[in-house]
Amino acid sequence: MSETNLRETLAGLPSAFNPSRIGAPRGNRTPASSPGEVNSRLSSLFTAYNIARSAARKGYIEPKRLNRALGIAMRSGETHIDRYHTTPERCECPDWRYRIRYTGGNCKGQLCLALKELAA
Repeated sequence: MSETNLRETLAGLPSAFNPSRIGAPRGNRTPASSPGEVNSRLSSLFTAYNIARSAARKGYIEPKRLNRALGIAMRSGETHIDRYHTTPERCECPDWRYRIRYTGGNCKGQLCLALKELAA
């Protein structure tokens, strides 16, 4: 499933939370300076995760891969995205090479990017 399809799927899910109200991504963020900012960022990340988990329950995403993507999104420092130059269309990780060849799906880094975009 491409990221565009994933976004469309996540946006079309029935939920009390409307993902279209999240707004456009804000670009590069500076590190949070207060606990309130950290809690706000994590809250929006978990809201995006819950929307994606609803898609996982319907079989659009593998739940274990979604959990890994959440772990990557919560990490600080060098992550999968930095190490493998992950973009929505391409990634240099072995997981993506396997997925594109055999299953046609996205790697966990690309799912992480989708989560971060929903949370922004």
